[in-house]
Amino acid sequence: MLSDAEIARQIASSKGPSGLNRDYFAHLADALRALGESDSHIDRIEQELMTLPAE
Repeated sequence: MLSDAEIARQIASSKGPSGLNRDYFAHLADALRALGESDSHIDRIEQELMTLPAE
């Protein structure tokens, strides 16, 4: 099982046909907050992503 930091590094360095995975993940986290939902795993990964430089 990957750590939150490893998952964040993978997201930060990946992209697909629709764009950067980092952007997709940020939209997911924002959408959950807008719905009043909370997911601690998403929150932890988001915090890890914020410490990584944009590629």
